[in-house]
Amino acid sequence: MKLNYLFFIIIVILISISSLVKSDNLIYVGDQILDSSFFNKSIWSPEKVPTNSDSLYFGNGGLIWIRNTDPRAYSNSMIVTNHSSLLITGGYKINHSLELIQGDLLMALASDLVAEQILIDGGTILIQNYITHSNEFDSDAIIYNSSISIVGNGTLLVGKNSIFSLSNSSLTIKNEGYVGIGENTYFYLTNPLVMNDKSLFECIGGVIWIFRLDTFSQSELLFFNSNLTFFNTVNFYDFSVSSFINTTILAIGDLNSYGNSKLFVHGGGDMMITGDYIIRNSSKFFVSDEKTLIFVNGEFSCLDNSIFYLNQSQFYVYGKASFSSQSFFDSGVFVVNNLAIWDGVILGNYTTFVVNGSLIINTLYASMAESKIISLGDTTVNGILSTSNTLLYVEQGNFIVNNFAILQLIGSEARINNGQLKIHPLAYLDIQNSSFTLVGGNVDTLGNVYLDSSSDLTNQNGTYNLYSGIYFTNDTKVKTNNVTVLNDGVFNVVNKSVEINVAFTNSGNSSLGQLNINNNTIFIYEFKNENGEINLNGGTLSSDKSIQLNGGSIKGSGLFNTSINQSNGQFGSKSSVNTFNITGDFIQSSSSGNNSVIVIVIDSLDSFSTLNIGNLADINGIIEIRINQNIFKNNNNNNNNNNNNLESNLSSQGGSSVNSTTLNLISYKNKTSNSFSNIQFKTYDPNGGESDINKDSCVQPKVKSGSSSLSVLLEQNENCNSSGSSGKNKISGGAIAGIVIGCAVAAILVISLIHYRERIRLFKVNASRKFSIKLSKK
Repeated sequence: MKLNYLFFIIIVILISISSLVKSDNLIYVGDQILDSSFFNKSIWSPEKVPTNSDSLYFGNGGLIWIRNTDPRAYSNSMIVTNHSSLLITGGYKINHSLELIQGDLLMALASDLVAEQILIDGGTILIQNYITHSNEFDSDAIIYNSSISIVGNGTLLVGKNSIFSLSNSSLTIKNEGYVGIGENTYFYLTNPLVMNDKSLFECIGGVIWIFRLDTFSQSELLFFNSNLTFFNTVNFYDFSVSSFINTTILAIGDLNSYGNSKLFVHGGGDMMITGDYIIRNSSKFFVSDEKTLIFVNGEFSCLDNSIFYLNQSQFYVYGKASFSSQSFFDSGVFVVNNLAIWDGVILGNYTTFVVNGSLIINTLYASMAESKIISLGDTTVNGILSTSNTLLYVEQGNFIVNNFAILQLIGSEARINNGQLKIHPLAYLDIQNSSFTLVGGNVDTLGNVYLDSSSDLTNQNGTYNLYSGIYFTNDTKVKTNNVTVLNDGVFNVVNKSVEINVAFTNSGNSSLGQLNINNNTIFIYEFKNENGEINLNGGTLSSDKSIQLNGGSIKGSGLFNTSINQSNGQFGSKSSVNTFNITGDFIQSSSSGNNSVIVIVIDSLDSFSTLNIGNLADINGIIEIRINQNIFKNNNNNNNNNNNNLESNLSSQGGSSVNSTTLNLISYKNKTSNSFSNIQFKTYDPNGGESDINKDSCVQPKVKSGSSSLSVLLEQNENCNSSGSSGKNKISGGAIAGIVIGCAVAAILVISLIHYRERIRLFKVNASRKFSIKLSKK
């Protein structure tokens, strides 16, 4: 076995030596005009047919042809120079190298060439088509297993309708080398393409497959109306320029731009990147034309002083999008399906920016003009987001404006359709010539909100939680009714003291319209209640102007640190006890069709509504006094042990039956002569239902109006005996309930004290805010 192996080695060595011995350097000496056959031994000196061990030199300007009818041609190497031409329509294998130095190679008719290295230095490779192809892989020419370099104005041309494949071959273009691909061509490069030193790769209407691409040093790619596929990473370096015009690009892998490189995609077409595209080191990426579509399946980032510009095009990012440099959006659509981060300068114009995931805005300044921002996930603003003539839609998720950040709307429309908008305490919302609408979801403003006279803030059907103030512009001292906050949803005061220095209308026309003050204090410069509901719940509502009650209802207990004008609606709850204090006047109109009602509830002799009017009572509407029916229980119906009826209550107060008791319910300082002309009495069942008081009842209310009070007497009918034999309901002991409606002097003093304490507190709050603002500015 060992002898056989040794014998084989010896044979190989002898063959190699023989090959070296027979190797010749052949020089072409054939015709300069007519084409010559590669296999014509007379054209070579020394005269012989070249073999795979021969090195060939072809330099007298002639033409050598390897036909498709010839056997395969061989040589060790070949130099074509001095404008000589090699035509291959058959097959040619070169063991080492082919050099085209000012020489040309023409390939056609399904020819193939194998060479370890091909150098095109000032020469040309031309691929031509002369046949009709059956499919896109029916090649006119194939070069196998080669490393091809195009330098010194060397050229590779693939003619119209040609199919050319560089199989298992790489291509390097440098020193102003050129590759040109014609119309309706197919060009396949299965190994990397490297471009350098002002080289140019140009394609017009071709189909190009490239395994991998690296461009350097001012090299340029220029594609028109083509279809381009990259099967691996694409890197653009060092001032290189790549332009794709109306071209379809599929990059199966990542794209990277480095070192001041430029990439243009415009004129229609589309680009799909299955990996990431990262723009770095002052590079530029420009996308334009309304028919251009970009899709990045991975991450898209513009970093390191780079520039991204989108004009009229559609750009979709399935992964993360990050902008830490300069980005410009002009008349396009940009959609991010995951996380979007704005860290650099963001300028938008006529653009729709949609975030299905989360949007984080860290930039010192981001401006969107004539645009649309749609947030379908979470959005966080850590810098400045300024919009001009732009639609800002929050569809779901959280839109958070963090401390020291600003959300500025200029000539824009913001709509919170769902989700939550939250303005943190040291942030603010600036609304200029814009509309802000809470359609649904929640808004929490812990920081201030500023409105100008051309703006509006509307809560249609959401929940607005107010922690801070709403002001006219950013001057917290100015108070005006030139701008109005409109509430049709739920508006909660959730801080101890807040201000609204503009007008506020609690509408309730299309929805609930509920203002909940909730044991807090709110100042509103001008307040109107149309069809909404006000729940004081122990809180205070202050105003520089009289509160206009044009409809709706007022419930709960608390203080109105102003006057009230009621033209319609219900003041007080019909089923629960309220305590109201008013520091100013209470004026209730009585125009035709008027439905203004003041409701007083007497639930028991220990629990009843109170209304204290600090100044003038001009009450011309309805006063409805509602008495719990349990007070009138018939003793004949085995109710002698009922502690809720009037007899039981009066007896318990005096130790025995008494004639009357005084309940200080409502008081006023003075009144107009025509006040309290329409008083209605009703009984109500705590479990539901109401009725007028029976005229035959033993209890018959009577009204007595004085200079400072209105008394309502519940008096027992004289025909009622102790057993109730008249058949009428009775009130035991002839008890009289004196219900005083008015304002005692002591109550006036208390209300006045509350009023001036509130003014002093607001002065301290404003002085404290002003001082803190000055400190922060320093």
